[in-house]
Parts: sequence; structure tokens; C-alpha cells
Amino acid sequence: MIVTDILFFTYIPSDKLIAMRRSVASLCLAIGIFYFIGLFNVNEPGLQYDEAADAVPAMELLQGLPPTTISTIPIFGHILPLMMLHHIGPTSVFTSWLGFSALGVSARSLRFTQLTVGALTLLILWCLSRTWFDAEVAALTTLLCATHPAFIWWSRAGANWTVPLLPLALGLMWSLTLWWRSKSTVWLTLAAFLLGVGVMTKILFLWLIPPVVITALLAQPATKWHGQLSTLGVARALGVVVSFCIGALPLILHNAPDLATVRFILGNARQTVIYNHDNLNFGANLQLVLSQWLRMFGGDTLSFDGPAGLWPLGAGGWILSALAASTLMFTSKVKPARLPMEFLLLLPLLVLPFSTISTSSIGASYLFVLVPFSMILVAVMSLSFIRTFRASSRIKVFITTATLAILPLNQLATNVQLLDFFSRTGGVGLWSDAITRINESLTKSARGASGNTLVALDWGFRRNLE
Repeated sequence: MIVTDILFFTYIPSDKLIAMRRSVASLCLAIGIFYFIGLFNVNEPGLQYDEAADAVPAMELLQGLPPTTISTIPIFGHILPLMMLHHIGPTSVFTSWLGFSALGVSARSLRFTQLTVGALTLLILWCLSRTWFDAEVAALTTLLCATHPAFIWWSRAGANWTVPLLPLALGLMWSLTLWWRSKSTVWLTLAAFLLGVGVMTKILFLWLIPPVVITALLAQPATKWHGQLSTLGVARALGVVVSFCIGALPLILHNAPDLATVRFILGNARQTVIYNHDNLNFGANLQLVLSQWLRMFGGDTLSFDGPAGLWPLGAGGWILSALAASTLMFTSKVKPARLPMEFLLLLPLLVLPFSTISTSSIGASYLFVLVPFSMILVAVMSLSFIRTFRASSRIKVFITTATLAILPLNQLATNVQLLDFFSRTGGVGLWSDAITRINESLTKSARGASGNTLVALDWGFRRNLE
């Protein structure tokens, strides 16, 4: 077991022990770099509207006030959020509440909390990539992800309630892998719970189901799956279903009276009410999500007109890795772990088309869940290239160093440019330090007005100022 490997190094052969220690050191380094960059000038730029949206119900919970979410539920004399919106659960409300409870209410504590969710993502990413492949792949994957500008930025900014989906998605795949290898119902039950929490957190978590199902059918025919699942027995199968329902409970309760989420989705089926997004314009929508995905994976944050670095380098690395992996799976006798590779290739192939259909709008922030998985693919193929490269020792050292360093160094350089951009401008447009200055001014002017309540409203800033 992985936990045993980590806690008791003495049970690992000496060569694997060295690789494990290096991999754990790389994980610690990755998390340290991630926090350092993410917390540098953490108050800049000011809070964007969606970033602040779940912070307000969290503050209301701290004050004992009814949270301003679309639905609530009374529990033991307290009114708790049930669903943030029809398709978004209260997960990020509770993570923000935990951060505010421990660190006080501020933009700094809100962003530190979101970054901690990102750090948890890196930890589970390391565990999953080591389980699928090996310690070296896990080390490179976490370093690539931890230095990625969009991963750092969107983790810090909450990415429109998408950030909690990352550890949930990685945890789901890790649990399913452990169940597949051990046949223990405990792991299947945990996977069902994580699936329920993910769907409740944001309905787009359902995008993961088709790649998982197709990968499972590639592993063995549906008839064998039917036979294997039937061996669970009624009690265990019921436990798996109940586990999913517990994870998705807020969504289930919200829809119990009148199927509110279903009606909301149907109401936005052709064209979304708020953003006028045409779900039937598939060609243009796919072109948009693909271009934004490539730019974001390449290192462009796609926000506030900030520096993008050499984003084609990162995007090209992913494209080459996907092409090389596809070729390797069909032609080479020496293949990486088959099922994980099939899933990593199927995931973007299926999710990108699905993401063209939305209840609001489309864009890269909704594709954020793909980033860690795609980093695994790049790491696997980079190391596969190095391991099969035949040359003199000096040339191989040079090729190895260049291959492993080029993407992290490009990403670190982009992060430096972004931090310099923040220090000079404070951000622009919706991501601006103007809201921070307005908040400070209003707070100071209200201090002398004892007994009065300050109310400041503007259509774009209400959540930000509250």
C-alpha cells in the first residue's frame, strides 16, 4: 500500500527507496513553490465578483445570519446553505468558512484557503500519478503542476467554484484505481461518495463519467463488468448507492420538491438566460474552448491582460505528448500503464466537446479540472522519451536536463512576470485593486459613524464590498 510505502521506507528495495525519497522531496518542494508564488502580494489584484461570491455566505455563517444562497436548510437551530445556485453546491462556502474561522475575514485568508485546496490537489495528484506509474512520474507531475501559472492563479482565485473539483476528481480516480486493483468494496464506496460530492459541488463534474465508463469498457466487456458488479451483493451495492447519495445530499434535497436543477438546465438548454450563450453553435463553441484550453494549459491566465509567457511551448508540449502517447499505445510493444493512458487520452477528447454546452457560459476556467490530469500525460511522455533516448552519457544528460527543465523554467518565468505586473498595475478591469481601495476608504469613513450600518451597493461590486 502507498501509505505503508511512505511511512515505512525500510520495506522498499534500495533503488526504489532512493526514487521514493527524491519524489517525496519533490512533492514538498512543489508545495513550497506553489504557496510562495500564490501568497506573494496576495491582496493584489482585488477580488473579482465570482471570487467573492461564496465568501459572503461564509461571513454570514460566522455572524449567525441566514446565508444568501439560492436555498438553505435549518439544522439544530442554524440555517445552513443547501445550494449556492441551482447547479453549484455549498462546498466552497464551507471551505471559505473554515478559512475565515481560523484566520479571520480578509482577502488574504480567503485566498490562502483556496490555495490550501490547491495544495491538497498536488498531494492527491502525487499519490495518483505514483499509483498509475511510478515515483519519478509523480515527482515531475507535481513540479509541473505546482509551477503552472494558471494552476496557481485559478487556485488562488477560486476559478468560479471549480477549484474543489480538482481534488475530488483526482481522489475519485485514485479510489477507482485502488478498487480495480484490490477489489475491495471500501474503495468503490469512497469513489461513489466523491462522485456524489463532485456532482453536488458543480454539475459539470458529470463530464468525468463518460471517460471513466469508456475506459472501463476498454478494460473488459460490459458482460464481465455485470458479472463482477453482481458479486458485490445487495448489501454492498446498496452501500455504494447510499454513499453516493450522502455525497450528493444537498443537491438531492434541493431538487426533492420540484426538480429545480433539472428545470434550470432545461431552461438554459438552447440559449442561456444570463449570458446568451448559444449551446447549438457547436463549431464556434468548440473552437473557443479548444483555443482557451491550449492557452490556459500553456500558462496564460486569460485574465486582466496579464503576461502569458511562452504559452505555445506548454500547449505544444501537451499536443506532442498526446500524439506520442497515442502512437505509443498502438505501435510499441513497451507501453506505459494501459488503462491510465487510455483515460488520460480520452478525458480531453470527450470533455472539450461536452464543455461547449453550458447553463451559463463557456471558457477555460470551467476546464480547470483537466489541468492536473494533462500534467500527468506530459510527465509520463517526457520521462518515456528520456528513458528510451540512446546517446552518449554527456548528450543524454544534456537532453534529460533540457527536457525536464524547459517547461518548469518557462512557467516560473511567467509567474515572475505576473507578480511584477500585479505590483505595477494592481490588475485591470474586473480584476482590479480599485475595489480594495474603495473598501478601505469606506471602512475608514464608517468607523466614526457609531451605531450606523454601512451599506454600499453597485451592480458589479456588491459581493466584493460586502
